[in-house]
Amino acid sequence: MRARAVVACLGLLLWVVPTSAHQAPVVYTFKISAAPSLLPKLNPKKIDKVLAAASRLLTTRNRCPVTFKLDYPNPIMPLPEGTPTQIGSEDQLEAVHRVTACGSTANCYDVKIVERISFCKTAKPGYVGCAWRHPGYGRKTVIMTYTASTAGIRHIAWAHEFGHTTGLQHRDDSSGALMTQCAMDGRTVQVTPDECNCFRAGPGNNLAECSKPDPNLTCSSGD
Repeated sequence: MRARAVVACLGLLLWVVPTSAHQAPVVYTFKISAAPSLLPKLNPKKIDKVLAAASRLLTTRNRCPVTFKLDYPNPIMPLPEGTPTQIGSEDQLEAVHRVTACGSTANCYDVKIVERISFCKTAKPGYVGCAWRHPGYGRKTVIMTYTASTAGIRHIAWAHEFGHTTGLQHRDDSSGALMTQCAMDGRTVQVTPDECNCFRAGPGNNLAECSKPDPNLTCSSGD
């Protein structure tokens, strides 16, 4: 998913998702494997802030109780030697997807942070992240970039890409949709009740609403 360089302000109406007040948050933990060149920029405190903002986006703004956290100890490690740090082809994409950090830890999910993504489902410049579930490919992990131009939307991109790992595809019925096909910015934060169910059910769920086909979408901006 690509992002606009300019991030809009967040003065928005709330997309109300009816949930019971007694619902406890579903908690997901993450281990991060990062390109060695990016490790000086990454530390657990910075990533904790991104995950806390992503959690607020779902839990507070959308009333969808989901919490993201780092898996301590040692939540951030370098990508193994020889792993691509710039993704420009399907082979490079799959090589990064195959990296695992969680092992058999329950409810722990792998996130890879690379220097650049110019191939996801297709070849395009400027992807912020890449993750999807596709028949025959098994569970996909989340791959993200970490650049100054996307600093204001990292939490939005994180939640969006994790949504794909639960089976969610893109939608175009709202310009403010978190699962937008188009460029993400500070306004793309809305989650529907069905999408909330998928976020709470997590990767590998068998809910029908989480396995709808990806529609043929276009963006008026050309993105």
